[in-house]
Amino acid sequence: MITLFKLPAEGTTKLHVRFKGGKIQPLTTMNPKSSAQQIKTKPSIVELVDKLLDDYIYPEIAEILNEQGHRPGGTARRGCHDARFTPLKIAYLIHEYKLQSRYDRLRQRGMLTRQEAAAHLKISEQTVARWAKYGLIARHAYNGHYSLYEMPEGDLPRNQYSRWNQLEDRAAARRQTKTEPKTSTGEERGVV
Repeated sequence: MITLFKLPAEGTTKLHVRFKGGKIQPLTTMNPKSSAQQIKTKPSIVELVDKLLDDYIYPEIAEILNEQGHRPGGTARRGCHDARFTPLKIAYLIHEYKLQSRYDRLRQRGMLTRQEAAAHLKISEQTVARWAKYGLIARHAYNGHYSLYEMPEGDLPRNQYSRWNQLEDRAAARRQTKTEPKTSTGEERGVV
């Protein structure tokens, strides 16, 4: 005779097997997972996606997860053992687990749309895009097609209309002045 005690909170079932001679043998087994539990994405992967959203867009997150050997929850199904993450699966996880979108994260960090950046800098939207292309202002993609722009804190670029002062040259000079140490007086340089 067998007596079963199912303990759903623990995810186990205890069995008491009574043999003809009167001996009782206790056994414990794990409850089988439901089909929904079998295909559910692991919480550790959802946490990793949440962290990656700070710096990457959906295709990049899918590529990172695949390179690290993670697999989506549906791999428990027959014929799906080699399933991989896709940008669509990442979007589904973000929606399903109510994670904050990359767009909202960037807006909270103070990023502006192209129109807002153009109004802030008093230039055209095309100039904002060109300045971002050459590194005068930072651009952060929030999906495969659109970006938000980070405004420099102090040293704002100026719009100049000169064929002698090309944008590429201005961007190179700007990068060089940021990397060179500044000296202000002759005494600091050793000149008396």
